Amino acid sequence: MTDKKITSEVFVAYSQCPRKAFLLLFSEDQGTPHDYPRILEERRKAHQTEYLEAFKQTHEDAKPYNEKDLRKGEFFVEATLKAECWEADCDVLENSKE
Repeated sequence: MTDKKITSEVFVAYSQCPRKAFLLLFSEDQGTPHDYPRILEERRKAHQTEYLEAFKQTHEDAKPYNEKDLRKGEFFVEATLKAECWEADCDVLENSKE
């Protein structure tokens, strides 16, 4: 079994180009990203931080994600969901209570 994780980045890459996804998973040489993707990632992180801060102010009961406490809260922030070789990052999760 491989220790490679199929992340959101790999999933999106596969929809654009299967070879790109393959190279992201199995290539040792990841190369140097251009400035444009780096700038986009920096902006995404800044917007994500701003959004989470505003969300936490309006939802004071939001807790950090913890698998053991899923039934104890309504909102969870900054979660990483994992299942076998799949992995996804979620900024906010809402408990459906059903």
